[in-house]
Amino acid sequence: MDPYAYPPRGLDLAAAARYLGLTPTASSALVRVGQLPSARQLGVTAVWGRMALDAAFEAASADEVQPNGKPPQKQRDTPMMSKEWPGHPNVYTPETLAER
Repeated sequence: MDPYAYPPRGLDLAAAARYLGLTPTASSALVRVGQLPSARQLGVTAVWGRMALDAAFEAASADEVQPNGKPPQKQRDTPMMSKEWPGHPNVYTPETLAER
């Protein structure tokens, strides 16, 4: 047990992914698409800097590319339903269809 209470400066792939709340596979995919920084090579070990991961996390927005390389799907607007048919909320009128 380390007697000092400080966070690690460098993290291996599993720890870096866990730090960001990702799986190692998702983390590697984000490195490939450039959304996360590449690791530094220390001897034979790939190490990610905690501060670089923090900066990448802060720079990311909800509209960024996902691990599969595709943009996130947009939420569809709530369909405009008929107000004339309160018992049947899924009925479209010609007016609501024309508006859509």
